[in-house]
Amino acid sequence: MFLFNPYFLLFLFLLSVSTGHTQDNKIEEYIKKCEINFRNSDSLFHYSNLLLQFDNNKAKEEGYYARGYAFRNKMQLDSALFYFDKSSTYTSKDDYTNLSRIARLSSITATHAGDFEKAFLYSKKMKDLASDKGDSLAFALAVNQEGVIFKNKGDLNNAINKYTTAGKIQKLNNFPQLPYTYTNIAVAYSEMKQDSLSLIWFQRAYKSAQEFKDSTIITRSINNLGNYFKIQKNTDSSLFYFNKLLKNEKSLASAQRSLLHQNLADLYNRANNPEKAIYFYNKAEPVVNNGQNPRRKVELLTVLLQIEKGKKNNAEKVLAISDSLIGMIQSANIPNKLLPIYLDKAEALKELGKFEKAVIALDKYNRTKDSLSRFQDAATIQRIVSEFELAEKEIELQAALASKDTSLKSIIITGVLTLSSVMLLIFLYNRFQSSRNRNNTNSQENNQSKKQFTLKSGRIVKCEELAYVKSDGHYLEYYLLENEQPILERNRLKNRLEELRDCNFVQTHRSYIINAEKIKTVYSTSILLEKNIEIPLSRSFKQKLKEEEENQTLFQ
Repeated sequence: MFLFNPYFLLFLFLLSVSTGHTQDNKIEEYIKKCEINFRNSDSLFHYSNLLLQFDNNKAKEEGYYARGYAFRNKMQLDSALFYFDKSSTYTSKDDYTNLSRIARLSSITATHAGDFEKAFLYSKKMKDLASDKGDSLAFALAVNQEGVIFKNKGDLNNAINKYTTAGKIQKLNNFPQLPYTYTNIAVAYSEMKQDSLSLIWFQRAYKSAQEFKDSTIITRSINNLGNYFKIQKNTDSSLFYFNKLLKNEKSLASAQRSLLHQNLADLYNRANNPEKAIYFYNKAEPVVNNGQNPRRKVELLTVLLQIEKGKKNNAEKVLAISDSLIGMIQSANIPNKLLPIYLDKAEALKELGKFEKAVIALDKYNRTKDSLSRFQDAATIQRIVSEFELAEKEIELQAALASKDTSLKSIIITGVLTLSSVMLLIFLYNRFQSSRNRNNTNSQENNQSKKQFTLKSGRIVKCEELAYVKSDGHYLEYYLLENEQPILERNRLKNRLEELRDCNFVQTHRSYIINAEKIKTVYSTSILLEKNIEIPLSRSFKQKLKEEEENQTLFQ
């Protein structure tokens, strides 16, 4: 019969083999497309859908992995983790490479999502896989990832311990990842404000990068050292490292090269060399202004503003640049950059004798600062104020404008705000004194130095050591005076509020409770604590505090 014809059976066999090869080729083609387009979420969704149409474990594994990566690109991290987990269910238990890949990216993604418990579970899986395989490099990467998780939790000491352990493994085995780990240690020490240790590890990273002849990390290390000294306001050392980069600027990508020129323009301006400052500004300007990054455009024009401010009788140009910057910043929606610009504008107007307009600019500065304090944490605002020495400039400018007596209305407004702040300061001071008197008449246990409370983790916090508490989503951040990084607890502010009231804490903002005994100064929109910690004071809570003072219910 025809069905048993050997030629026909051979034909069917060859057809099935051909179809199988065609399917395998298609799967490999789509996987390659995913690898090429890994930054393009739309492409990843498209090719993942094509892969998932095949009844094939490899296609399912790569399809779900690509879909997870697409969601990760879109910062939909919970969805990304869901599909990474689904991808792992189609991965063979013997496929060490892909299991490790999925575990590592899952740990990184969970860290970004703030799910640290899950991130640690994935990093443990990385370590287990590496241990079973005897892969020291992968084990070191897993330990390094644990350091990243601790860093994101705010536990910098444990982060440094993990980085150091990973670094020892990498150094012992001469792994080329070593300079990257040293850089992680340097950054962690920098965030702890331990500048001398940070510098040591940045220098080690640079030396290690040179030993491995890794041009990418060499460039990054030199740049890190340049930025380190720039932050430290050590202009000469910063120029030394950025000029080292300049020798190899042709090897840099266009964006990196323009950023180098921008840094050099800023530094030469600080070094009172306006000719070189303008030279490097002009080199950076075409690349930045033809690009699509509004933040870079703002930063570069800010450098030009500083250069022009250094010239005599140049207030008109400073004013024009300030106005341009304000428009750019508002369009780009980066309000942090507005604070120093409004003061620069007010200063230029004052020099031009336009005192009423200067008062208006100064008022806009104060309004912007008040607005920022409602939506950003106080540490960010304090950093901006300190970095540009805004507090000193504001005081000088207010004094100069007030002496001209050009705007009675604005002086009256300033007086009212000042009186309001003084009244609030008196209230908080009275509260502090009342609390002190009450504590003196009660037993020693009622003194704040003896009071403490216990976090869910079991950690005991002494009230006298706590400066303030900040609410951030589902977490509370407890800021101790002697710690740079907060203690985290999954809790809500209202759940701690009554307990902290007993410790003489007051709420100044919907996200902040402060230790009244640490208050130094009260402003119209903020309160300054010990160690110059500035906390936002919202209008609604200012009013509540005044009402409490009138009713005196807090002191009875």
